[in-house]
Amino acid sequence: MDNQIFEELATRFVNQDVAGGLHMGTSLRRDLLDYSLNSLAAVDAYLAIIHAQPGTDRQMLIVALRCGAYVGEVMRRNSGAAMQWRTFDRAAAISPLVKDLGKQPSTLGVLIHQTGSISFPLGKVVKFLTLGPHESVRVFVESLSYHDVA
Repeated sequence: MDNQIFEELATRFVNQDVAGGLHMGTSLRRDLLDYSLNSLAAVDAYLAIIHAQPGTDRQMLIVALRCGAYVGEVMRRNSGAAMQWRTFDRAAAISPLVKDLGKQPSTLGVLIHQTGSISFPLGKVVKFLTLGPHESVRVFVESLSYHDVA
């Protein structure tokens, strides 16, 4: 069930037809969003624009959720390792780390790897929005410890 929630959020990021409420959505090169590692360059470009021209708190939350879900789906679809989305409440029930971080935009959805490790794609997007382009989502995904990301 958690996977479906974040798959839907990623779909809302990709599809212009359901992109209502996405801050500066016309700046996003949706034609490049194919869930490949290379598509993360388009995500980085979009996030750089949003970092420079932030919206309201609500708009920024929508960007973080939808974009973070897309980044996580790129990770899931391009890794040979099984990863499952977990909402904060479900992740906090099994991870002291998530519980200690508390419920915040960065932890509303996390990826649990088959090894038990945890990734925070929503958190990476929040960091990019806050700190800027040196927090690249593409570099984040490329730097993960598993070697079978396409």
